[in-house]
Amino acid sequence: MFYAILAVVGWSLWAIFNKMAVSRIDPLMVQISAYSMHVFLVPVLILSSNFASLKKDYLGIFLAIFSAVCSAVAAYFYARAVKESDVSSILSITTCYPALSFLLSVIFLGEPFSANKVFGFAIMILGAIVVNR
Repeated sequence: MFYAILAVVGWSLWAIFNKMAVSRIDPLMVQISAYSMHVFLVPVLILSSNFASLKKDYLGIFLAIFSAVCSAVAAYFYARAVKESDVSSILSITTCYPALSFLLSVIFLGEPFSANKVFGFAIMILGAIVVNR
């Protein structure tokens, strides 16, 4: 749970700094700048781990790369959206992605369907609607 809280803090700061960046430069330049940081972070991650012992699987690597592409495209569209509107409105919509992820995970991954999750996601979506009214 501790790491989840740190992720929330990181994403919150990301949203604010992203909005500040798109107010100064084009959203595409924001994404180019942000993702170029990975070039510097990857060697640090490799050096700080026992890279040779990590499990390597070609399908897993492809899925990880495809995941990164999806993330980069989504971040670009987020930057375009936040340039045109306020952060709280855009975040209230974009943070509903877990509801779609839940549906996709039930369909494609066979994860269990839960009425509690559906109820929680319905509240989340209702909150996004209320914030944007």
